[in-house]
Amino acid sequence: MDTYYINLESCKDRRDFIETNFHDFNHRGWTLRRLAATGADEAKARHLPGTCTDAEKACILSHTAAIERSLESAGPVLILEDDAMFGPTTELGIDDCLARLAKEDSPPYDLLFTDVYFSAVNTMIELSYLRKQMLDEKTLSGVIDLHKLPFCAATAYIVMPHAKRKLLELLAAQPAWNTPYDLILQTFCHWGLLRAGVVFPFMTTLSQLSGKSSIQPDAKMRLDRVSNDFRRIMWRDAEYFHTDDDCSVQSFPRDWIDKKSYNLAMILGVYMTLGLY
Repeated sequence: MDTYYINLESCKDRRDFIETNFHDFNHRGWTLRRLAATGADEAKARHLPGTCTDAEKACILSHTAAIERSLESAGPVLILEDDAMFGPTTELGIDDCLARLAKEDSPPYDLLFTDVYFSAVNTMIELSYLRKQMLDEKTLSGVIDLHKLPFCAATAYIVMPHAKRKLLELLAAQPAWNTPYDLILQTFCHWGLLRAGVVFPFMTTLSQLSGKSSIQPDAKMRLDRVSNDFRRIMWRDAEYFHTDDDCSVQSFPRDWIDKKSYNLAMILGVYMTLGLY
């Protein structure tokens, strides 16, 4: 599969990491190409309409350019931000999933995410159980339809061949950019303009460099940290990289969690450890 990653010229550490990580686990002849990201200053100079920040507008421009570039590839393409991370089952799991979907009679997916953020606690608990069940049954991967689920994602997603121009047309039709790119994709999905799913367990995750966001303000740091940790432990290759040991939740300030929430988390943790989902 042809893979494109978006990277600012100034972010050499991210460029070095993703290229090394990709080549370490590229066992199926995939290709990786860098696409220079649009910077916030460039987006500002274009005086684009909308209430998004210049950095968020730059993100939309960068992803649009990546999708335009993907037209050079006849097949599906994987578009990545430069804090995405591969593991030993990433390529096999994605290829296996696409092969199974090709045999199904259901309407085709336009987008397949390989990692998303879910905002509903009940969904997170259900996915924790589903991941354990799939690993126990040695199921490599499946697809969860995102039409009715609250999610956001843009770190890693597959654009199917038939959907490339459709997505570009939807983006071009936006009169103003008032919503960040990941939430734009969510809106397209929930409105039925695109059919989107997520490969589960997640086939990619976030590298530790994702904590150094060039877009999100510091006020979102707490939520970013917990959501990123959840995404890492829902990764198919979490055990390979011992992501449970690296979770930043273990170093959270105690005042981040009120007493009742902490007690509830401990109770749920015991039930989940015993397999009583």
